[in-house]
Amino acid sequence: MQTKNDVHAVIQDLKKKVPSFYSVPIESDDQEQELNEKKVIGAIVIQDGEFKDVLVVIRQIEVKGSALQIEYNASDKDKNDVESEKLNVVVGDLINYFLALETLEAFDKNKE
Repeated sequence: MQTKNDVHAVIQDLKKKVPSFYSVPIESDDQEQELNEKKVIGAIVIQDGEFKDVLVVIRQIEVKGSALQIEYNASDKDKNDVESEKLNVVVGDLINYFLALETLEAFDKNKE
């Protein structure tokens, strides 16, 4: 079982690895139904590094044993698909960062 300090350490480690990014709002007329049909969890744009200006659309995150299986699409600013083993690592680090932040929030909620 992890402690709050363990989670803080994980977050600090991941902060060193993940590029700058911003969230992209996903809009549609009937957003919830359409997002469920398209399996869209969220979208971000990477702001620096090798994948600067790449849009990453997260479609599914599944726990497989001790690993995460992440389904996503990525495209550059010209809407060309981007695929790379390095990008897989970056996306994995970003998802782990988000999960660690959620875990930290859960620790704080349980404290209340």
